[in-house]
Amino acid sequence: MCSTCTTALDALGTNAVVVAVVAANGWERLKDRAQRRPRLERQLDTWRENADFMRTMGLDPLGTLGAPPTVDLPLDATAQPATA
Repeated sequence: MCSTCTTALDALGTNAVVVAVVAANGWERLKDRAQRRPRLERQLDTWRENADFMRTMGLDPLGTLGAPPTVDLPLDATAQPATA
């Protein structure tokens, strides 16, 4: 559809959806920061919730969602590599 064919109401509706999605994502990030929850941990939890939903529909989560995100634990700052 060309941009001249859309009405002002279509543009308003599209912009409202975009603003709502951005606001919801920002709210989740603020909650995670307040709880000191890492972003990758939230991604893993989201993958698990989606995988459970896929199982209820009889679908294979690995086939539809792909592999779960890996959460790499930070290296211990006190651990130093051994030098010879």
